[in-house]
Amino acid sequence: MAVFRVLFLLFLLLISFVVFSGFRQTTVPLAVEQDDSAYHGKEQLDTYTMLLAGDVMLDRGVAFWVARYGENDWRFPWQFVAKRLSGADVVFVNHEGVMSAVGQDAGGVYSFNFPLTALDGLLFAGVDVVSLANNHSFDWGGAALCDTRKRLVVAGVGVVGAGCDYVEANAPYIHSFPDGSSVGFLGFTPFYEYGAAGADYPGISEYSLVSMREQIVALQAKVSVVAVSLHWGDEYVSQPNAEQQRVGRALIDAGADIIIGHHPHVVQEVEEYNGGWILYSLGNFIFDQYFSEETMEGLVGVATVRGGAVVSVETEKVSLNQYFQPSFVGGE
Repeated sequence: MAVFRVLFLLFLLLISFVVFSGFRQTTVPLAVEQDDSAYHGKEQLDTYTMLLAGDVMLDRGVAFWVARYGENDWRFPWQFVAKRLSGADVVFVNHEGVMSAVGQDAGGVYSFNFPLTALDGLLFAGVDVVSLANNHSFDWGGAALCDTRKRLVVAGVGVVGAGCDYVEANAPYIHSFPDGSSVGFLGFTPFYEYGAAGADYPGISEYSLVSMREQIVALQAKVSVVAVSLHWGDEYVSQPNAEQQRVGRALIDAGADIIIGHHPHVVQEVEEYNGGWILYSLGNFIFDQYFSEETMEGLVGVATVRGGAVVSVETEKVSLNQYFQPSFVGGE
């Protein structure tokens, strides 16, 4: 009997050990679930939206319809997109021309100088930053370019790509988000080979791969996200050329997160490359090129920023009506 009791006690101890071990094993997954829940909590980081649009030209046919049917109210071109734009955290457009009361028409076939009151429309739509680096920068001379920058900055619109001297022309625009992260913009164009600003005269930013890389690296040390505007490519061609691809990829490799392309007046592809995005051409946003379906539409880049990084870039199509007013194809 004594042997039986000993064996029975050993059996109970064995059973207790197995049960206890099983209990311990069941606690491991519970601990993992708690950690996983904490991880998913990171998804609650603040999210910000940047809307990136293409060419905006507020002269010629656009100005005609503002006067004719908009009663000279420069909110007219932006009527169907203003709500969506003003709801974004950052809005960028390419400012295709100057807006000045000084200077003289350089006599180009296409020379754009927007009415001074066109600024009201930019403010109404909530445009935060524009690039002045494009093939119409000098339509009315350097004085008009400098004056345009001053008017925009005084009104609270950030400017990249041109200025009254070298420092201004190459200075980034930095927008800070409430969570402490930020996005910095730069603007460049290969047009106007001799148009770069100097120490004491106006012009556009310096366009060379070496200089652009250096500026991106310097800006990257100051901001969370680097966005580079490039007015480049071939007009009315729906595919990027080899130079666009070479430069765009090189600037992503240098540290840019997004390349915002424009000038072709038609849409080109979006390329995801080495952790960044190249929007080769967003096409027209507000323009009077009524002669083709392709020039009466464009894309808006929708970049989502979370935790100081670009987590996605999508595009939404816009279509222009007969008065050159854009609207989002899917609605606001």
